[in-house]
Amino acid sequence: SHYWLAPAVLLALALFVQNAGLYLATCNYVKHADETEGRAVGLLRGAVLEGSTLDDPMHRLLKSSKLAESLEGLSWTPEIWVDLLTDLATVVWLTWVIRSQDLILWTRLLLSASLLASLKGFLAWSTVLPDSGGWAVCKRRLGPDGLMYFRAVSQASGLASFLASLQDIALLTVRSLWVMGRTWPQQICADTVFSCTTSSSVLVSVSLYESVRCALLERRPERRATVLGLTGFMLFVVLLADVSLAVGSRLHYSLDVFLALPLALLVYGCPAIALAACYWAEAAAADAKIAAASLVQLTAESRDPSADTTADIAADLGNISVAPCCVPFCSEGGTYFLRDVPGNIDDVLAPRWTQESMQKHARRVAEMSAALDSCRRRRQEAEAALNLQKEKALHCADNRRKVFEKLRTQRKAEQAQALANSRKSVDLEQQDIARLTRELARYQDRPE
Repeated sequence: SHYWLAPAVLLALALFVQNAGLYLATCNYVKHADETEGRAVGLLRGAVLEGSTLDDPMHRLLKSSKLAESLEGLSWTPEIWVDLLTDLATVVWLTWVIRSQDLILWTRLLLSASLLASLKGFLAWSTVLPDSGGWAVCKRRLGPDGLMYFRAVSQASGLASFLASLQDIALLTVRSLWVMGRTWPQQICADTVFSCTTSSSVLVSVSLYESVRCALLERRPERRATVLGLTGFMLFVVLLADVSLAVGSRLHYSLDVFLALPLALLVYGCPAIALAACYWAEAAAADAKIAAASLVQLTAESRDPSADTTADIAADLGNISVAPCCVPFCSEGGTYFLRDVPGNIDDVLAPRWTQESMQKHARRVAEMSAALDSCRRRRQEAEAALNLQKEKALHCADNRRKVFEKLRTQRKAEQAQALANSRKSVDLEQQDIARLTRELARYQDRPE
């Protein structure tokens, strides 16, 4: 769809502007260095050009650290490891966008990158500063052929030279598309304010962090905090490695790198860019008949009328995120929703009592009253049924109690009669025993 392609085309044009500015800055820097070298005499040539490099205490601090010494013996240079980390973050972000089909996320990041790339190209062209590595490093980077080429371009004129320059800038743009505008230092010099490499890494990291945060909104707070903490830590490591490499390897001045950090955060969190991305996504949804279907569903009769009153009031036009790493505004980090209603929050949330809203409110009150009466009737019927069942249960229990009492009385009478019969039998047996005893005594008293 052209809604997905248009932001990419805009980014390509912005990268063209950026590379054009860097291309012209390199031409001017080479020309200026040649003129300065031509005016210098003898052994002072190299000293004059090397002294034109701006002092960077942060670079000296990193180069003298133990970490820099420990990285010198690696088979892979730190540049390769940092490039792998940043490319991995970019691949994860692209995979996330493709899987979720999030046009707002796609548009917002590309718009931010386009604005930063255009600003980078303008700053590179408007103010040419000495290359952070110095003139000797620039000559080794460009090589004899590159120096000859830029010297010829700075002296050439005419339509053919202009077209050739446009072709070279277009090639630089195509090569920098994959890496979100990151330039190839082997092809240019004087890449100073600000670091496009750092700004691109910040944009991808913040966008990826926001995507993870939105995906975890319905999770438990403990799990959400754990996943966000791990994600933020990994992205912070990627940014820290990128910043350390840019400053330590003298690809940029420290000013370029540390200026790119807040600038990228401010551009990505700009409300205008967030609203533009939301409007673009809404236009795509309307074009695909999604908005019309959603509107019919939302205005159906089955919808809660009371929700309509607040839906028009509290409709979100978009949202912006403040990263938790925005020092000194860490406590203000989170998501902020953009609305078109002016005034304070109480005025925004207060209902608008129009004729339509009053009718909806009255209809809603009538429906709720009817539902309440129905609930009361059902409660009364349930209470009557419960009382009837209770009476039946009590009557049944009383009948069973009476039967039990009757049976117990009969049982007691039978037991008493049996006891009386047993006693009578015992008395008879005792009488027989006494009679036999007397007869035995009389028999024993007779003379022989």
